[in-house]
Amino acid sequence: MMNMTASEGSAHWGESREAARTARRKRRRMVLVAVAVLLVVGLPFLEGFVDGLFHLPRASAPRPLAQITAVVILIVGGIVTWRNWRETDEMQRRLAIETWAVIGLANFVLHPVLTIIGTQTHQTDFEDNSWWASVAIGMAFYVIRRVRS
Repeated sequence: MMNMTASEGSAHWGESREAARTARRKRRRMVLVAVAVLLVVGLPFLEGFVDGLFHLPRASAPRPLAQITAVVILIVGGIVTWRNWRETDEMQRRLAIETWAVIGLANFVLHPVLTIIGTQTHQTDFEDNSWWASVAIGMAFYVIRRVRS
């Protein structure tokens, strides 16, 4: 006679749950990528199609359409970020928080320094480069931390 415990009867329940979770995650990412592509490519295509349909001259996007597009892209980006945040573990979250802190600190220091340099060299809007430099510093920090761990 063979004794069978409850866990042996359903030995692969964890594997099936993980497989289902991975499949859901993959489907969700595919849908989010498709929506992002449709927003970035589809809206200008739709605008051009309507212009061609009504024989309107091609003009740049009206300001409200551009603003609505920007808001929609920001909302989709926020949803993607929120979903990714929920699926990450505490180590990845800590690295993300530290990376954002490095970007903020770098911009906090660079903006006044570049403003002073810009006024001394008579460069207009030289301090706007602090955003790009801060992001580059933050990404370097992120890559170094990922490689080290």
